[in-house]
Amino acid sequence: MLTNAGFTAFAVCCFFTLASPARADDSHNDLPGPSGLTARIGSSVGFTNVEDQQLSGLGGQVAMGIELDFLAVEVEYESLSLLEYNGLSNDKRGELRRVGIVGRLFFATFQQSPTSRSRARLFADVGTGHQWGQRHGYKSFKRNDVSFGGGFLLDHTMKARRRGLPFTSIGWQLGWRITAVRRPDRGTALLIKCKGFECPTPELERGYDFGLVLGSSMRARW
Repeated sequence: MLTNAGFTAFAVCCFFTLASPARADDSHNDLPGPSGLTARIGSSVGFTNVEDQQLSGLGGQVAMGIELDFLAVEVEYESLSLLEYNGLSNDKRGELRRVGIVGRLFFATFQQSPTSRSRARLFADVGTGHQWGQRHGYKSFKRNDVSFGGGFLLDHTMKARRRGLPFTSIGWQLGWRITAVRRPDRGTALLIKCKGFECPTPELERGYDFGLVLGSSMRARW
């Protein structure tokens, strides 16, 4: 009788001391690290200047890249419809496409505990891109830009399943991007009177076209 009771107590102790840590390892310690290939898809909204005309932009974006802990590099493609507000609604004025490469730094992470699967990550990024498009009634245009921005990523880490999705994390990213495009030099004649052999001298006008885009996208890593 005593032997059976002692064996039962020993079995219960083994169950809680050995089986429980095994479940904890499965749920936390075996989770993948924050590195791998990434993909994003989402929407974009903002404004841009095209040759002194400010237009709104509405469209979508896709991106693919690689993430190495707190650093990431992405190649992104964006397609926007250029719109102008007429007082009642928006009239479509053209299209804008952009391909760019961006380097991203995750500089802060917030989570409940070191073993938490969900976290919020703040980031800043810089990049460069090539834009092309056309305004209705105008010639097509091509231009290069430089960009900088920031935002946050809400990320949830998981274990990749053999018979399911191969993702190791899924999240939602919200970020903004400012672009600067140098305008082509344009010569304008100074309004001065010609005296003898003196003629109007050209003066070069230089400036930049700026744009601001807010992007919201779903992101996956595998």
